[in-house]
Amino acid sequence: MSKENSTHQIVVGFDFSDLGYKAIDHALSLAPLYGDLVLHVLGVLDSGKGLGPFGEDGKVDFHVAEKAQEEIGEVVKDRLGYHPGENIHHFVHCRIGRPAKELIGLADETGADLIVVGTHGRKGVTRLVMGSVAEKVVRHGTCPVLVVRDINHPDNEELPEALRPEPPCPQCVKARVDSDGKTWWCEVHSQKRLHPHPVSGGGAPPSGLANNWSRFNR
Repeated sequence: MSKENSTHQIVVGFDFSDLGYKAIDHALSLAPLYGDLVLHVLGVLDSGKGLGPFGEDGKVDFHVAEKAQEEIGEVVKDRLGYHPGENIHHFVHCRIGRPAKELIGLADETGADLIVVGTHGRKGVTRLVMGSVAEKVVRHGTCPVLVVRDINHPDNEELPEALRPEPPCPQCVKARVDSDGKTWWCEVHSQKRLHPHPVSGGGAPPSGLANNWSRFNR
């Protein structure tokens, strides 16, 4: 939905991982939907796991936080280069504390419409992992939360058996690719499953769209 002539605030948790970059890109990709996009990119130095910038005397070394903030700023400038012409304003934050609390706090301070977090990180800047930080943000955040993860993540084996998806039927995938989405199921599964009904535009999907399904064969 377009919100032209309005300001949309998005808070992004960034941790220098590949998915951290994707989290920023996901947020920036929303820019065409809004009149103004204000992006708040936050890195958190975790004070609860010995990863914060503390000297031998136990005092905070703010130079470490300032350096991290500068590095994050360079990342944001680089990613903005992929979105020329968009009306995007950005702020870079680096805080010392508990990651979930800082993300939720910044979202409240800015009146954020959305929080975006990834699922991995690196030592020094906290890992935003489902099951800990991201889960807490999802549960306790006061606005919608988008959790970004790799589409080809390899950890389905870690899922409980009841939640583990069955591998796609190769013949069904072939039917979709060969028909460009007009045929969804193979002959066997077509007897047991309903075909999807196009509710917008009608007809087959755009040419070549079904080729994306071939990734299931990788």
